[in-house]
Amino acid sequence: SSLFDSYSFYVGKDSVGSNGYNMYVDRAQAEKLGIINVTMESDVLDIFYQDTGGRRRRRNQDEFSNNTSNDKTEPFVYVGSSPTTSGPRNSIRLEGIRRFDRGLFVLDVRHMPAGCGVWPAFWLVDEPNWPVNGEIDIVEGVNYQTEAKTALHSTRGCKMDDIPLGTMTGAWDTAQGIPDAKTGIPDMTLRYAQNCFVYDPHQWLNQGCVAVDQEGGTIGVPLNEKGGGVYVLEWDPINRHMRSWVFTPHTNVPENLVQ
Repeated sequence: SSLFDSYSFYVGKDSVGSNGYNMYVDRAQAEKLGIINVTMESDVLDIFYQDTGGRRRRRNQDEFSNNTSNDKTEPFVYVGSSPTTSGPRNSIRLEGIRRFDRGLFVLDVRHMPAGCGVWPAFWLVDEPNWPVNGEIDIVEGVNYQTEAKTALHSTRGCKMDDIPLGTMTGAWDTAQGIPDAKTGIPDMTLRYAQNCFVYDPHQWLNQGCVAVDQEGGTIGVPLNEKGGGVYVLEWDPINRHMRSWVFTPHTNVPENLVQ
């Protein structure tokens, strides 16, 4: 439970930007409803284990398939939602108390909500000063989305149209059919979403610059069928870059990240 001491529980209706049909509740109410907890479970999907010397090891395929005695219990965070008689679902929104201006951010997921009307997300933002201080969406999954996306949102002047070829393994999201501000006629020009400016007239409102994973099956139902995955964002202002990765299934997590 000490984990939740590092977060504040946002209470009330959703933000205008996402405007979800839900009501965020505080910690006491969430625990009473049973929609948030930390439980100790045996992780049969974790192909890493600690040997007798306390070293981190990778299981071989036979050990992984047979679910041997190397299995151990470890803490899992459960975050859910619950129905209400009035309509909007009770839900959870955790906001970190600590502030960052750089870092390596890791989210290890075993199961992610998927389906119509769900919008799980893990992101960095200074909401009172949005979009001046920007926003980084490390991962968001809407409805039955199956490809992971990382998005940046900012004020005017931040563009990603000068990224050298070969420096990224993903692709850029696209913007097409944007209605003209004066005539309302859709502009069918196909453009890449490489402008982080939230009000760029040639992209969808608040679309930002969006990098899309190319492997597929990296979010939603396909992700859950593989036992989840790991999302990573590196924010490095000294070397002037932001890089994101998704590894699924867990057998694809690199050793240096496990260590």
